[in-house]
Amino acid sequence: MLIAFNKPFGVICKFRTELGRRTLADYISPEVSCMGSGYPCKKMTLSVGLLTFLTAVAVHARSPQVHRLETTAATIVYGYYWSEAPPALRIASGDVIDVDTLLTNTPEGLAKAGVPHDRIQTSLKEIVSQVTGDRRGPGGTS
Repeated sequence: MLIAFNKPFGVICKFRTELGRRTLADYISPEVSCMGSGYPCKKMTLSVGLLTFLTAVAVHARSPQVHRLETTAATIVYGYYWSEAPPALRIASGDVIDVDTLLTNTPEGLAKAGVPHDRIQTSLKEIVSQVTGDRRGPGGTS
Protein backbone atom coordinates (compact mmCIF):
# COMPACT_ATOMS: atom_id res chain seq x y z
CA MET A 1 0.00 0.00 0.00
CA LEU A 2 1.33 3.45 -0.93
CA ILE A 3 -0.02 6.49 0.89
CA ALA A 4 0.77 10.05 -0.14
CA PHE A 5 0.59 12.63 2.63
CA ASN A 6 0.98 16.39 2.18
CA LYS A 7 2.75 17.48 5.35
CA PRO A 8 1.31 20.63 6.98
CA PHE A 9 3.65 23.59 7.57
CA GLY A 10 5.65 23.30 10.78
CA VAL A 11 5.18 19.54 11.14
CA ILE A 12 8.37 17.50 11.42
CA CYS A 13 8.87 14.70 8.87
CA LYS A 14 9.47 12.11 11.60
CA PHE A 15 7.26 10.04 13.81
CA ARG A 16 9.03 10.82 17.08
CA THR A 17 10.84 13.92 18.32
CA GLU A 18 12.09 15.23 21.63
CA LEU A 19 11.35 18.80 20.61
CA GLY A 20 7.67 18.65 21.53
CA ARG A 21 6.61 19.64 18.03
CA ARG A 22 3.91 17.95 15.99
CA THR A 23 5.06 15.05 13.85
CA LEU A 24 3.54 12.90 11.14
CA ALA A 25 2.42 10.47 13.87
CA ASP A 26 -0.14 13.08 14.95
CA TYR A 27 -1.81 12.80 11.55
CA ILE A 28 -1.49 9.14 10.60
CA SER A 29 -3.50 6.45 12.34
CA PRO A 30 -1.87 3.24 13.67
CA GLU A 31 -3.70 1.24 10.98
CA VAL A 32 -1.20 2.46 8.40
CA SER A 33 1.84 1.63 10.51
CA CYS A 34 3.81 -1.54 9.99
CA MET A 35 2.19 -4.26 12.06
CA GLY A 36 0.84 -1.78 14.63
CA SER A 37 4.35 -0.62 15.64
CA GLY A 38 3.51 3.07 15.33
CA TYR A 39 6.23 3.48 12.71
CA PRO A 40 5.40 3.95 9.06
CA CYS A 41 6.03 1.27 6.52
CA LYS A 42 9.08 1.80 4.35
CA LYS A 43 6.91 2.64 1.33
CA MET A 44 5.11 5.27 3.36
CA THR A 45 8.36 6.89 4.44
CA LEU A 46 9.48 6.97 0.84
CA SER A 47 6.21 8.47 -0.35
CA VAL A 48 6.22 11.21 2.32
CA GLY A 49 9.83 12.09 1.52
CA LEU A 50 9.13 12.10 -2.18
CA LEU A 51 5.99 14.20 -1.74
CA THR A 52 7.88 16.71 0.40
CA PHE A 53 10.56 16.95 -2.30
CA LEU A 54 7.98 17.31 -5.10
CA THR A 55 6.14 19.99 -3.12
CA ALA A 56 9.40 21.94 -2.73
CA VAL A 57 10.11 21.58 -6.46
CA ALA A 58 6.58 22.73 -7.34
CA VAL A 59 6.84 25.77 -5.06
CA HIS A 60 10.19 26.66 -6.62
CA ALA A 61 8.82 26.13 -10.13
CA ARG A 62 5.93 28.49 -9.41
CA SER A 63 8.09 31.39 -8.25
CA PRO A 64 7.15 34.41 -10.35
CA GLN A 65 9.30 35.41 -13.29
CA VAL A 66 10.00 39.04 -14.09
CA HIS A 67 9.41 40.01 -17.72
CA ARG A 68 10.51 43.23 -19.41
CA LEU A 69 8.31 44.43 -22.27
CA GLU A 70 10.22 47.01 -24.28
CA THR A 71 8.43 49.48 -26.50
CA THR A 72 9.60 48.71 -30.04
CA ALA A 73 8.12 48.69 -33.51
CA ALA A 74 7.54 44.94 -33.08
CA THR A 75 5.69 45.19 -29.75
CA ILE A 76 3.29 48.09 -30.26
CA VAL A 77 0.16 48.80 -32.24
CA TYR A 78 -0.21 52.32 -33.53
CA GLY A 79 -3.63 53.88 -33.93
CA TYR A 80 -5.83 50.77 -33.72
CA TYR A 81 -6.88 47.83 -31.57
CA TRP A 82 -7.23 44.41 -33.21
CA SER A 83 -8.35 41.31 -31.35
CA GLU A 84 -6.36 39.05 -33.69
CA ALA A 85 -3.05 40.88 -33.27
CA PRO A 86 -0.37 38.48 -31.98
CA PRO A 87 0.55 38.95 -28.31
CA ALA A 88 3.76 40.83 -27.58
CA LEU A 89 4.35 38.75 -24.44
CA ARG A 90 2.95 35.61 -22.83
CA ILE A 91 3.12 35.25 -19.08
CA ALA A 92 2.03 32.85 -16.36
CA SER A 93 -0.28 33.76 -13.52
CA GLY A 94 1.67 35.54 -10.80
CA ASP A 95 4.49 36.74 -13.04
CA VAL A 96 5.70 40.34 -12.82
CA ILE A 97 5.79 42.60 -15.88
CA ASP A 98 7.97 45.70 -16.26
CA VAL A 99 6.36 47.62 -19.15
CA ASP A 100 8.12 50.37 -21.08
CA THR A 101 5.76 53.19 -22.09
CA LEU A 102 5.86 56.19 -24.43
CA LEU A 103 4.23 59.59 -24.60
CA THR A 104 1.25 60.05 -26.88
CA ASN A 105 3.15 62.43 -29.11
CA THR A 106 5.62 62.36 -32.00
CA PRO A 107 9.24 63.49 -32.08
CA GLU A 108 8.14 66.43 -34.25
CA GLY A 109 5.46 67.44 -31.76
CA LEU A 110 7.93 67.25 -28.88
CA ALA A 111 10.49 69.29 -30.83
CA LYS A 112 7.85 71.99 -31.50
CA ALA A 113 7.17 72.04 -27.75
CA GLY A 114 10.88 72.76 -27.12
CA VAL A 115 12.14 69.30 -26.14
CA PRO A 116 15.77 68.91 -27.29
CA HIS A 117 16.31 66.16 -29.89
CA ASP A 118 18.67 64.20 -27.58
CA ARG A 119 16.00 64.11 -24.83
CA ILE A 120 13.36 62.40 -27.03
CA GLN A 121 13.25 58.62 -26.51
CA THR A 122 15.08 56.72 -29.22
CA SER A 123 12.34 54.07 -29.25
CA LEU A 124 9.73 56.75 -30.02
CA LYS A 125 11.78 58.01 -32.96
CA GLU A 126 12.23 54.46 -34.29
CA ILE A 127 8.54 53.60 -33.93
CA VAL A 128 7.34 56.74 -35.72
CA SER A 129 9.79 56.11 -38.59
CA GLN A 130 9.18 52.33 -38.87
CA VAL A 131 5.44 51.97 -38.19
CA THR A 132 3.97 53.39 -41.38
CA GLY A 133 1.45 52.52 -44.07
CA ASP A 134 -0.79 49.56 -43.26
CA ARG A 135 0.99 49.05 -39.90
CA ARG A 136 -0.49 52.32 -38.69
CA GLY A 137 -4.19 52.72 -38.00
CA PRO A 138 -6.36 55.81 -38.30
CA GLY A 139 -6.06 56.73 -34.63
CA GLY A 140 -3.07 57.85 -32.62
CA THR A 141 -1.20 61.08 -32.90
CA SER A 142 0.35 62.60 -35.99
